[in-house]
Amino acid sequence: METTRKQKLVNLLKEAGYNQRQVSVRENPSSLEWSFAVTIRDEKVNYKTVQDIVKKSRSIDRCHASGEILSGGNTYVWLYISDRVQLIWAAKYLPLVTKAMQECVQGRYTAIDDRFQITRGYMHENRFEIYDNLADNRFPQMYYQPEAMAMDLFIASQQNQTVVSE
Repeated sequence: METTRKQKLVNLLKEAGYNQRQVSVRENPSSLEWSFAVTIRDEKVNYKTVQDIVKKSRSIDRCHASGEILSGGNTYVWLYISDRVQLIWAAKYLPLVTKAMQECVQGRYTAIDDRFQITRGYMHENRFEIYDNLADNRFPQMYYQPEAMAMDLFIASQQNQTVVSE
């Protein structure tokens, strides 16, 4: 019996040590394409590990000349995080982010911890940018909500196992 695309994805997650209660896989079938929703449901799951599996499982064919996605046979895999896990992960950085946001002055960086700093956006008073000292770069997006910022900081810190200092 042939292993389905969903089963291959589930098997890769099992090899990484995760069961269906920790990381669920839902198939969204259509006639010519495959689409899967992978959801992290346990706060102990390593985001980067699951993200790497998701990236390996994607398969999208493109036109060599235009870069346009060709129809038929593509496999789309989307990675989600349950609301409960988002709250747990964000809670680790939320007090630090909230404090740094209050202290932050436009045009200057304010430390969140030893690794991360934020600054206010020039065009918008309530928009913040994150700088990662370890990676020596800025996050690609701007933030309005401290919860979203705290969530992304947790994920970035998990990739290098940074310890959150209070």
